[in-house]
Amino acid sequence: MGITWSGSFTTRAFSCKATDLVGNVTSAVMVDSIANGGRVWSFDESLFEDHFANYNKNIHATMTIKKNTMTGNGNTAEAVLKYIHTYKQTVCSISMSAGSDTVSAGFTLSNVDEQWSLVCTVTNIPY
Repeated sequence: MGITWSGSFTTRAFSCKATDLVGNVTSAVMVDSIANGGRVWSFDESLFEDHFANYNKNIHATMTIKKNTMTGNGNTAEAVLKYIHTYKQTVCSISMSAGSDTVSAGFTLSNVDEQWSLVCTVTNIPY
């Protein structure tokens, strides 16, 4: 799962955590990052413990971005949250590409055929 943005904002605070069926916080690991452009995390969905089929029920990500000097002139940026779900195969690679003031950074998952994604876009962030 990753969050990317345009407008050359910097992060003030960010986090990502996963919670399993019984409420335990599990590992969400940052696997890639682009300065002023995005963060990507990885986590296991299935957690087989003591013959109990446990899984991550909730993923909670927060990101606070800021601009040190506002450009003005009606410029707006966008932020994109992208979740990629894989199944059957868990060995893959993630790569990020840098963005610009007008184009968000991006990330892709490769070496895995069985995947689907959800995307949410936040628009009209003034800068």
